[in-house]
Amino acid sequence: MKLVTPQQIAGHIKLIADSGINCEQFQAFHESGRFSALLREFMVSELTIETYVVEVDYNISLADMIEAGHYDWMEEEGITAEHFPVNRRESGTMELHVVYFGFDMLIIEVLAELDRCGLRPAELPELLALGAAYLDLPRESALMALGSEWRFPNGNGHFPFLERRAHRRILNYRLNSPTHRCGDYYRIVAVSK
Repeated sequence: MKLVTPQQIAGHIKLIADSGINCEQFQAFHESGRFSALLREFMVSELTIETYVVEVDYNISLADMIEAGHYDWMEEEGITAEHFPVNRRESGTMELHVVYFGFDMLIIEVLAELDRCGLRPAELPELLALGAAYLDLPRESALMALGSEWRFPNGNGHFPFLERRAHRRILNYRLNSPTHRCGDYYRIVAVSK
C-alpha cells in the first residue's frame, strides 16, 4: 500500500482553504466529532471480513494446539504456555473473523475499531485452531492474534501471528505496543463478543 505523500496532504489542505471555510469553522467541525466520524466511515468502507468456522479446544496443551497446525517453523523460545497462557476453558465451535483494514493503523485504533464492530481480538488458541483447521492459511498476509500478549517488564508487548514465507507456514510473535503501528501486511483474527 502506498502512503499519502506530503504533496497530497498539502493538496488536501489547499482544497479546504479554497473552499472558503475559515479556521473557526474548521475548528468547530473538528470539535463536533463529524471529522472523526467521516474518517471512521471511510476506514470501515475499506474493511473486509472473512469468516471461518472452527473447533476451539482450550483444554488441550499449547504444544498439542501447535502440533495440530503442522507449522514448518516456529519461534520456540517465545511461543510458550508461560508467555501466552490459555485462560479460557469453554471449548466448542465458533466463528473466527479475519479482519483486513487495508491500511496501516495504530494497534489501539485496531482494537477500538474491532470493539466498534462488536468483535474482540482472538487469542492464541483461537489463532492456532484457525491454522489447524485451514492449512491453506495464511495466504498473502500474516494473521495476528491481538488478544494474547506477552508483556515485557519495559512495557513492550509481543503478539503471536501466523505467516507464510516461501511455502513455509510459520508461527512467530512480533514486538508491539498499543502505540505501535499494525501494518497493512497483517490481518487481525477476531471473535464476536
